[in-house]
Order: sequence, then structure tokens, then C-alpha cells
Amino acid sequence: MRYFLVSLFFTGLFFSCQQNPQTEVAQVKGKALPTLPLAPEKVKGTYSGDFKGSPISLVLNYVSHQHASGYNVHKGLMRNLSGRIAFSEGKLQLELSEPGSNQYDGTFSLLLDTATWQGSGTWKPFKKGEEASFTFQRMAQKEDEYGQQFFDSSANYISLKPDGSCTYTYLTDSTQTGQTLTIRGNYKKEGAGITIFWQKNAVFPSGKSTFTLVSEKPFPDSDYTQPVLKGEGRTFTETPF
Repeated sequence: MRYFLVSLFFTGLFFSCQQNPQTEVAQVKGKALPTLPLAPEKVKGTYSGDFKGSPISLVLNYVSHQHASGYNVHKGLMRNLSGRIAFSEGKLQLELSEPGSNQYDGTFSLLLDTATWQGSGTWKPFKKGEEASFTFQRMAQKEDEYGQQFFDSSANYISLKPDGSCTYTYLTDSTQTGQTLTIRGNYKKEGAGITIFWQKNAVFPSGKSTFTLVSEKPFPDSDYTQPVLKGEGRTFTETPF
């Protein structure tokens, strides 16, 4: 009888195991992703350099420990950027690509020294254009996020933006009822001199304009002064005429 009960117990145990098989769950150990040696927020900002003889602006408005994105502006053409960021051999390394929808899009490879906020880089085209090397540095943060506007006597105006881009907005005729057009560009400021590199246009056919920023008294009997932009045979003031 005892033998029968023991046999019955092990038989039941066998069938129970067969009906409820134990499944082994695989344990996947995640790898720790590399992090930057500084807060990513500190890398955000606007960087400016000389690209093929004219200024270029590189704006980083999103930075994490592995990714970065923003945009660049060159001769008024704005292109989005996105890619990877890492820290190696004492410098930040960024690989940022343009969307690829423009025939002159490409990829930027950048090295940035966070001790001086200066760097060097190369740009390689996807399709058209020649590879370019350039240097760049971080621009000082400006409190005015909208920049400055200067008007001429016909209510045409130049906008200088903090990211190094600029526009010239003008009416196509003198009756102030014509179509409004906008020309885009980039500028660099050296002392009181401002040099603008325009996209191809008929108003500034050379593609380059030089202006001087001075202070003048609009009212002879007042000590009040205002910034005035002079160049191209024109005078632009911060206050519309």
C-alpha cells in the first residue's frame, strides 16, 4: 500500500510538471551610455565662423549627452542640423547632417574645445559642392532675441539677428503700395563695421555690403543719440522716418 501511494505521488508530480512547464526569462543587461563631462545645456548656443570666404552661423538649440540638433545659416540659406555628439580626447565631437533635400546639403564634422569655446570643422557635400574646412567660435549671448532693425526714408529696413543672419525687406516701388520682398544674408561685425554677405539679388548685385554703425543726435537741442547704419549710399536709423 505504501509503495502504491509513493508511486501515485511521483506520477502526479510528473504530470503536473508536464502541464506547467517552467519558462526561463532571459535577463538583458543594458550598457551604460556615455555622457558628456559637462551639462549639455552649456553647449547650446550660436557659433560663428568663416565658411568659404563668408560668415556661417551654427546654432545648437537642443543638446543631450548623445544627440544635438539646430540649424545653420550661410548667405541667408537656413538648413536644419541633427546628429551625434560625444566627448573624446579632451574635445566635443559633433557629426551633424543637413536634411538632404537641397542639392547643396552635406554633413558637418566638428571639434569643439569647451575650455575656449573655439573649434574647427569640415563640411562634406552629399551631392554638389566642394569639401570645406573652417574654424569657428562661440558668439556672446545677446539679451535681445529679436536683434536690431534699421529703417531708411522709404520704410525699407535691415534686420540684424542675434544668430548672425540678416534680412533686407523692401517695397518694389516708391508708392508704398507695391509688393514687399525680402533678401536674406549673414553678417559679421568688427568694431563699428558691419559686413553683410547677401544671397544672389538685384538690389545688392555684388553680394556684399559694408556698413558703418555710428551714433547721431536726431534732435540738435537734445543729448539723445540713436544708432545709425550707413552704407551703400543710404542711411538707416532705428526709428522709421
